[in-house]
Amino acid sequence: MANDKDKTQKIITSIPEVFADIYNVLLFKNGRHITPEGLRELDPKREVTFLGDIFDQEEDVVKMWEPERRPLMILTLENLTKGLSELPMKILSYLGAGYRWELHQIRAAKEGHASQLEHYVPIYALVLYLNAEKSFSGHLTLSEQLGLDENGKKGFIDIKVEMIDVGSLPREIIDTFTSSFFWVADFIWQKRNLGTYNKPENGMELANILELINALTAMGAGIPELGQFRDKDGRKIMLNELNRKFEEGREEGREEGRVEGREEGRVEGREEGRVEGRGEGESKLLKLFNAVARAGKNVLEAMKKAENPQEREKLYAEYGIS
Repeated sequence: MANDKDKTQKIITSIPEVFADIYNVLLFKNGRHITPEGLRELDPKREVTFLGDIFDQEEDVVKMWEPERRPLMILTLENLTKGLSELPMKILSYLGAGYRWELHQIRAAKEGHASQLEHYVPIYALVLYLNAEKSFSGHLTLSEQLGLDENGKKGFIDIKVEMIDVGSLPREIIDTFTSSFFWVADFIWQKRNLGTYNKPENGMELANILELINALTAMGAGIPELGQFRDKDGRKIMLNELNRKFEEGREEGREEGRVEGREEGRVEGREEGRVEGRGEGESKLLKLFNAVARAGKNVLEAMKKAENPQEREKLYAEYGIS
């Protein structure tokens, strides 16, 4: 099961513009062949039957590339934030399930049933290693995973994983990303190779801000790093968005409390308590979100919990925020 960091990367890499950018840069060497409009989402869940047992498996992101509405290939992305010794077998299982799905679709089409495919297409499986601290460690071929020597490899059909360690990419490749993924890749590259992070002033506009915040914080970005993202007027875009999202949720909670209060005859409803000074309260919240991020947990989930005063106090206690 994917950990919290893997899940946050899955969210941002599933965005069509980001997905297309990743494949264009890494597969087509920056040839802009794939467009977001030419991608169709496929269900990443597959049911696999083997020797009478049924297994469920789920890939991170699966899309059909169909330029001019004609299926050309299936593209998949798997996001890793730590090494995985069983990676080749995992990818092989995904590929087997994918081609089995194609077989069912084509049979259905030949029999006149509803189908998503009328001909076979190749499946490309790309693995992104997204770790800002250390390089990838693990097997990349099935023969390595199985521990085969040269004699054992004779006649063996091997599988090699197409794994991209983002922090080890040449700097010029990092700079060719044009979507929100640039900020993720740039953060990982800088932290891994320079040991620190300074936001580049390249004029690129920010998009998918909440997803980007979650991805960066999962990689270890804190308040100092997020505070570097400013608009042309100097406003801190990401920190302001965190505060806005939190206030939006807290206001919804207040209104729900007022409704509950009226129903119970309590005029004031649920008291949100403005005892904390505005500035002090925001400072504590930012400290909390920073601590949650550094623990590798989901910041947006913590924000949702923090809308409730009791849950917020529990989070303060859990992360030692005073």
